[in-house]
Formats: sequence, structure tokens, C-alpha cells
Amino acid sequence: MEVLKKEVRAMLIAAKAGLTPEQLEEQYMAMVCKPLPLHDLGFQSTLELVTQMPEVVRICSSKNGTLILKAIADDSTKGIAKLVANQKVKTRKASKKTAMKTNATFPTKNSKNPQSFQTVSARTPILPAAVKAELQDLLSSSPLLLMDLDKAFLRHFGRAFQYRQYGFLSMFEVLRSMSDSVVIEQTKAGSLVVLRKYVAS
Repeated sequence: MEVLKKEVRAMLIAAKAGLTPEQLEEQYMAMVCKPLPLHDLGFQSTLELVTQMPEVVRICSSKNGTLILKAIADDSTKGIAKLVANQKVKTRKASKKTAMKTNATFPTKNSKNPQSFQTVSARTPILPAAVKAELQDLLSSSPLLLMDLDKAFLRHFGRAFQYRQYGFLSMFEVLRSMSDSVVIEQTKAGSLVVLRKYVAS
């Protein structure tokens, strides 16, 4: 796990603007020539993996709602991070020029339907109220580790929790959509899922 943390930190530091979970998977495959060892470590998704690396990865959200992973530099990589940060200004200027050229080349395309891309990216999956109630029922007896939630759901309800059929990519995304009633706390054992009402009390 320590080696994996170093590899992930190195890839994210090299990416000036950060990476999406999908881009991180691609970069890892390109660098190590094998997929991220998610299942070997007991994770269902890349997002779930990086939540277990709070000292390595910062999870941010872009304007259009896309999750971006950014590196948290340690003592050995602060110098590299500073160099990369200094390059950001040049990159931004170059990208602005490119954007202006693109707009000049395709003025009619952008003016016809300027919100088409925003609509697609901003669409958020919605968890049915009945399923939300089931998860709250599951957590009402005791908090659960994120990595154990799938197994606990199967034991409690006799069926697997098929989050993909509701449009979610991972259990972590499901819980993010329930932020009004669920809290994820970082512990030594991993991400602990707790009902918000118990945190308040």
C-alpha cells in the first residue's frame, strides 16, 4: 500500500490540474503496465481507494461537478510540487489562446447550443427513496466501514446492493448523494459511515 501511495502521489503531482479517477486509472496502467490493484486491496472503485489515502490525495469538485484528484505533497515531493505549480500560469495563458482560436473557428456551433455540454456533465444520479431508507436502516444499528457496506447490505437484506443500476459508479458516490443524512469519518481502520443524527447527538 505504501508503494501504491507513492506512485499515486507522483502521478497526481505530475498532473498540474489534477486527474479524474478514470484518468488516474489510465495513467497508472501506462506507468506500471497493469491496472490499479483495487480488488486485491478490497476496494470496489478508484474513488473508494483514494479515500483511504487522505494524506496523499485531496478530492476536489470542479465547476461542472466532475471529481478531481489532487496530490498532497509530503516533505520529499514539495520541491516538485512547487515547480509544477509555477508552470500552471504558462499553461493557463496557452489554453486561453487555444480557447479563443476554437471559438473563432466554430462560432455557430457554440451559439446554437451553449448549454449542451453543461447539461450532460451536471446530471447527477438520484437514489430512490426506498433504497435510501434501506441504507439508513442498515446504519441505524451501528456505523459501518465503507469497505464492509456491500457485505453488510447483502447479509441484512439478502441481496447485493446494485448501485450501478441507479447510475452511480461506486458506493462512495452513493453516500455522497446522501450527505444530508450520512457522514463519512476517516479512522485508522478506514472510512467509517455514520448516520448524521448520531454524529449530532
